Amino acid sequence: MPEAWIPVTDIDYSIVPGPNFETVRLMFKATPCSGSNCHFGGRNHLQVDKTADQLYSYMLKLTTLQCGKLIDTAHPAESALVKYLRGPCGGLERMPYFTCVEDGDPACVPEYYIQFIEQWITNGAPR
Repeated sequence: MPEAWIPVTDIDYSIVPGPNFETVRLMFKATPCSGSNCHFGGRNHLQVDKTADQLYSYMLKLTTLQCGKLIDTAHPAESALVKYLRGPCGGLERMPYFTCVEDGDPACVPEYYIQFIEQWITNGAPR
């Protein structure tokens, strides 16, 4: 896990990182957005303060305001989740917003995590 990420205790690190939902959960919990008003009860329509099962169902159904379907198994690279992490998408810069400005910033989700997330979507985004 990158040094700048928040330690997470309920993730199975024997399978993370990997092309699976646990990697997505870790990313939401460990990146700087995890305690913010943005995605944990804040102003953003993508709310991630849910149980794993609730989050999974929610993510599969969500269409973002600016970038389309959050998870698009027909076009994985066009999934809003992938586009937001690589940025920009629509009128928004790369996520996590304001903390990930360029590759290598400690707050950025590493490219290999993004590749695993994209592969998970390519595999049909299984739970």
